[in-house]
Amino acid sequence: MVFFDPDSIRTNYNPPPVHITGLRVFEDQRDLPETALELPHDQNFVSFDFTALDFQSPEKIQYAYMLENFNKNWIDADNRRYAAFTNLDPGEYVFRVKASNSDGVWNEKGASLPLIIHPPWWDTG
Repeated sequence: MVFFDPDSIRTNYNPPPVHITGLRVFEDQRDLPETALELPHDQNFVSFDFTALDFQSPEKIQYAYMLENFNKNWIDADNRRYAAFTNLDPGEYVFRVKASNSDGVWNEKGASLPLIIHPPWWDTG
């Protein structure tokens, strides 16, 4: 005989910690910078890897990301753990990622990394 008490199931209200774990520029792996990622105008293909730490049911973790000053809204990534941006114009951006735990509780603060694409020397006047 098996006994199951549905009242014993508890919702996990703790949002998962979110981390940016990798960075690539034109598919070349780069170290994560301490402050901001600064790139010249011709290195404007950037991708980020990220993860959230929830070991209860990691397959149920959901992600959303945005690049401020590029995306107007959050991009729903489901359980995909990377984001890529191509042909970025010179300017200042902030990559942001947030995640939910297996019970759907979101870490709204998430993780972020400033990104600066410098203009070419002939366009700095």
